[in-house]
Amino acid sequence: MPLAAPLFGGGLFLAVSQHLEVAQQPDKAWRLRTVEYNYHLLEGSSPDSRWIVRWEYKSHSRQRNEHPRHHVHLDTSIKTPVGDLNFDKLHLSTGWVTIEEVIRFLIAEVGIKPKAENWDEELLKSEELFRKWTSRDI
Repeated sequence: MPLAAPLFGGGLFLAVSQHLEVAQQPDKAWRLRTVEYNYHLLEGSSPDSRWIVRWEYKSHSRQRNEHPRHHVHLDTSIKTPVGDLNFDKLHLSTGWVTIEEVIRFLIAEVGIKPKAENWDEELLKSEELFRKWTSRDI
């Protein structure tokens, strides 16, 4: 995992990695395909820093469908009548998570100070480009 970037005024760090493949389409156009992504909210900038939340995706070609492809891990455990649920090991299904959604979560929910005042407008523009380039709804 790469070094993580500090989040403004939050004392937290975000590491982002993506694995992409390039494939030629039947119409001879080239297309990027996401094979894997990882967005990790960390307490420090090094790869071995304690993580708090991990959003992850692995395509069918990278796993044997033993858990949801799009998932999140949380650094917590909950006691239940049938035993502990260790959310650090469980793969909680999320659907596709864009980096824009992670940024929106960090600003709106965690309270990280945005770098720009028009942050939501910029995220919306970026999400629109994602839809256009991928023909995907988010």
